[in-house]
Amino acid sequence: MTRLRDLIQFIDEERRRQGLTIRELARRSKLGTTTVSRLLMKQGKTTPELSTIIALAHGLGYDVSSFLAAALGPMEELQGYELYSTYQQLNPQGRELLLDIAKAMLHRQVGGNGNLKPVE
Repeated sequence: MTRLRDLIQFIDEERRRQGLTIRELARRSKLGTTTVSRLLMKQGKTTPELSTIIALAHGLGYDVSSFLAAALGPMEELQGYELYSTYQQLNPQGRELLLDIAKAMLHRQVGGNGNLKPVE
C-alpha cells in the first residue's frame, strides 16, 4: 500500500470511527460531498490536492502534524510539521508555488497503477 493510500484509508477509517457520514465529513472539511466520496471510494487511485488532505484532516479534528502522526507514524509527523511550518510562513504566492511543487512531486511518484515510482 502506498503512503497516499495509507492516508486515504486512515481518513475513511477515522471517519467511520467517529460515526461521520461522507456528507458530514465533507461539511466539516468545507469540501464538496462528491469530492470526498470520490476520494474515499477510489482509495488512492486519484491524487488529491494537498489542500484537500489538509481540509479532511481538519474536518476530522486533527491539526496537520497530529494527522500525519496518526496516519503514517512519527517520522512523517516531524517531516509534516516542518513542511506545514514552512507553508504557514509563506505569502499567498509562495503557498501556491509550494502546493504546485507538491502536486508535481506526487504526480511523478504515483504511477498509473497507484504504486510509487522512484524519482530520478
